[in-house]
This record gives sequence, C-alpha cells and structure tokens, in this order.
Amino acid sequence: MIGTLVGAVVIVVLTAWFPQARAPFLVALALWAAACTLVATLLHNFASYAAALAGYTAVIIVADELGATGGPNADAAFLLAVTRASEICIGIVSAGVVLAGTDLGGAQ
Repeated sequence: MIGTLVGAVVIVVLTAWFPQARAPFLVALALWAAACTLVATLLHNFASYAAALAGYTAVIIVADELGATGGPNADAAFLLAVTRASEICIGIVSAGVVLAGTDLGGAQ
C-alpha cells in the first residue's frame, strides 16, 4: 500500500511541476522510475516491492494522464491518482480479508 500511495503522490507533484511541458515531465518520470529501481535493488522483501510499486504506479497513472499530443493533463492527474491508489488499496484489503478467513494455518 505504501508504494502505491507514494507513486500516486509523486505523479501528482510531477504533474504540478511540469504543466503542459511533455519533455521535462517525461525526463522527470524516467528519473523517478530509475530511482525506484535503484532503491528496489538495494532493499529486500516487501520494502523492495514497495519501491518498485511506487515506480510503476506512477507510470500507469501517466499512461492514462498523457494525451496524444501536448503535456500532462493537470486537471485529471489528481483524480486518476486517487482512483488508482483506491483500487489497489481495496484489492489489498480484500485479499487480506479472504486470506484471513480461509487460511486455517495448516500450510507448512
């Protein structure tokens, strides 16, 4: 959940920093993805996955945010970020509830 929230916040901030400037926006996004990849290789287990998730959550939101031409759509950035983060968090909580309800503790 933390990686999703961090990625969503970062993409809203990047969109605010580079309104209607596609090239600098994409360079900043590439640097964010590279930083997340570096951190993911340095950390272990769930922390590593959270770092990777922060990177590709930002990219998934941008895929919906960018139009065919022009820069990022600042009007849609916040709503897309909130929607994506909400969907992922609901999925994680749902999976946890199902696992808690069906796991009897007999697995080795």
